[in-house]
Amino acid sequence: GSQLLLWRRRVTPVVGVGWIGRPSLFVPLHDAIDNAQLRNAQNFAGACGGWVFPQSELKATEFAAFLMQLMANSATLKKAAADALAQGVPDAPNRLADVVEGLVGKNKVGVKA
Repeated sequence: GSQLLLWRRRVTPVVGVGWIGRPSLFVPLHDAIDNAQLRNAQNFAGACGGWVFPQSELKATEFAAFLMQLMANSATLKKAAADALAQGVPDAPNRLADVVEGLVGKNKVGVKA
């Protein structure tokens, strides 16, 4: 199906949304360092896998109207689900761990074997 996810968290969920293939609404926290949450959500949504509503611009009535319109349009949700899935990298956590381990190994930063 093309269930809709609503994210109101840190950056981490953006990594997982793609590989589960679900369209998403992001409401990034306004106090995130360097606005990283907003940028990550915008990148994901920019590839048509979801939508972003910055907290500072969020108005309840407009958001509710958008949700009602979206829920009434299954074709839009299905397309967003396919676009989200196309962005997915199922092994992203392992790739990131490999990069970190490689950097730590090169720099010998306080790691004991």
